[in-house]
Amino acid sequence: MHRTQSFVNVRRWMIVLLIVSPLSVAWAETPAIDQKKHLQTALRHALPGLQITHMSEQEIVPGWMQLDVKTQKGQKVVYADLTGRYVLVGSIFDLNTGQNLTRERLVKQREKIFDAFEGSMAIMVRPDASNTEPSSAQRPLLYFTDPDCPYCQQFQPEFQKLIDAGYRVAVLLFPSARLHPDASRKAASIWCAEDQLSALESAFRRDEVADPDASCPAPPLKEVRELAHAFGITGTPSLVLPDGEVIKGFQRAEGILTWLQRTTRLKGQPRSLQVRDEGRNMR
Repeated sequence: MHRTQSFVNVRRWMIVLLIVSPLSVAWAETPAIDQKKHLQTALRHALPGLQITHMSEQEIVPGWMQLDVKTQKGQKVVYADLTGRYVLVGSIFDLNTGQNLTRERLVKQREKIFDAFEGSMAIMVRPDASNTEPSSAQRPLLYFTDPDCPYCQQFQPEFQKLIDAGYRVAVLLFPSARLHPDASRKAASIWCAEDQLSALESAFRRDEVADPDASCPAPPLKEVRELAHAFGITGTPSLVLPDGEVIKGFQRAEGILTWLQRTTRLKGQPRSLQVRDEGRNMR
């Protein structure tokens, strides 16, 4: 396989197995730390631009290492054999435990990203404490939305159910200038509104949205885009749950609440992720 073509395929994450140039090394006689260093060097040479942010301390399966890599589509998990010849892009399951090891690692990556989240870039929505039980989740749900996104409009009743169930939600304005040319102006107007959530709901009703006040600070759209990219989010509506799980596209609140309740019950226990990473509709 041509090396340039292989690199394009990896970046698009459309392949399962990639063959790169083998290394002429007597691995059986090479210390493990040298194998890992040589593997990193070989991968960077074969795939220019690949950013390896972490490598597992031990083999995930015999002869294979797990690597965290940074791509144009956010953080990813890939696997490479110690000879440096093969790279696996896909999920690895432990059939004895039923765990998706790749998804578990992705969730841990996302938890680190979550810890760096700044509430100042969001519209923070808190439940009415008099009507709901307080949520046990310390982190809020992150909700990426676009004022001109039709599926976000459909999701609004489901969003309210999450609030009514006692969950804090951080609403992040994530307009798509390519799909919705006027969405960025509306996002700025919503950000400047005295009642931001009401202004967002008004935009979803297709009410006229006035231009933002010139004296109002610009919304943190760049910061939100960077956060979305880190989570691998490219469309709306998208949710990041408190445990780092990402739900993309429209889904019913009942399914989301079931997952939230289940993860709370199983906190600290091995788990196999069941919620779909892709919803039915996105902008």
